Amino acid sequence: MKHNRRTTRRASASIQAEISKIGDDIASLGNALGENASAEAKAMIRSLRQRFDSLTDSAGSLTEEAVGDASKTIAENPLMVVGAAFGLGVVLGALLLRR
Repeated sequence: MKHNRRTTRRASASIQAEISKIGDDIASLGNALGENASAEAKAMIRSLRQRFDSLTDSAGSLTEEAVGDASKTIAENPLMVVGAAFGLGVVLGALLLRR
């Protein structure tokens, strides 16, 4: 179970890093436009940056919450999770054999 948490946290960190890079690109775009951009374009870039920051915060919170919920569910119902994984494996196996 700890391995899955680490994997999920690494994936979450990777996603957050990518989101951060996109945010940095937006900021760079704003800086590159500099004084050549109209006031309307600058306002749009500021608006995009604010919305992006808001989305980043929301995504981070949702990711952490989802990982916590999944971990809690697995800890409370380990047999159900094993059964669901087995059932999913049977279904996928049957689908793959049909091809």
